[in-house]
Amino acid sequence: MALGIITSMKLILLILSVFSLLTSCYADAGNAFRFKVNIELDNKNNVQGYFYFYSYEDKFDPKTETFLDYIIENENDTSLILYQEIKTLNINENFNLDFAIVGSHIKIPKSHIKSIKLVENISFFVGDRIFEIGQTEYNLINNSNMLHLNIYNEFRAENCELILFSWGTNADLIKVKDSISNQLIEFENKNQRKELNSYVHQIKTDLLEQKIMMIDCCSAL
Repeated sequence: MALGIITSMKLILLILSVFSLLTSCYADAGNAFRFKVNIELDNKNNVQGYFYFYSYEDKFDPKTETFLDYIIENENDTSLILYQEIKTLNINENFNLDFAIVGSHIKIPKSHIKSIKLVENISFFVGDRIFEIGQTEYNLINNSNMLHLNIYNEFRAENCELILFSWGTNADLIKVKDSISNQLIEFENKNQRKELNSYVHQIKTDLLEQKIMMIDCCSAL
C-alpha cells in the first residue's frame, strides 16, 4: 500500500512538473500586436500605417499611460518599421497573415515622433504575421477563391511550415503539395539539408508560373 501511494505521488509530481514547464514555455512566448496608427512627425508631416510589436509586458492600457510612452518604454528598437499598405489573408477565424511589397516599409525614428494616435489594435499568436513579397505575388493576393495547403517537414524546421496559396482555377494544389512533400522527404532521407534549402528557394519561383504562392511561416518555439 505504501509503495502504491509513493508511486501515485511521484506520478502526480511528474504531471505537475510537465504542466508547469508547458505553462512557462507558453508564457515565455510573450505578446504580439499589430497596431494601426496615425503619426505626427516633428517636421509636421503625418503618416499612417501598421507596425508589429512584440513584448513580454502587458498590453497597452490608456488609463495608465500614453501610447507613445508605452511604445518607447517597451520597444527596444530606436525606430518603428511602418507599413503604409498591407493585404491580409484570412486563413481561418483564428489565423490571419499580412503581406506587403518587399522594401515598401519605412523607418521612423522614435525621436522624430511628435505624437502617435492608436487607430486599431489586433493581438495575434507570437510568430510570423507580416511577409514582404514581390509585386507579382502581391498582385495575386485576395480572399476570393483562395485555396491553401500546409506542408510540414521537421527535418527542414521543427517550428516552421510551408504554406501554398492558389488563385488559379486549374491549379491542382494537392498534387503540388504531394510532390513537394515527397521531395522534402527524399532530402531528409539523404540528410541533404543544403540541397533541401536550395530546392525550396527555387520552387517558390517556379510555382509563380502556376499562380501559386509559397511562404515559409514560423511560430514561436
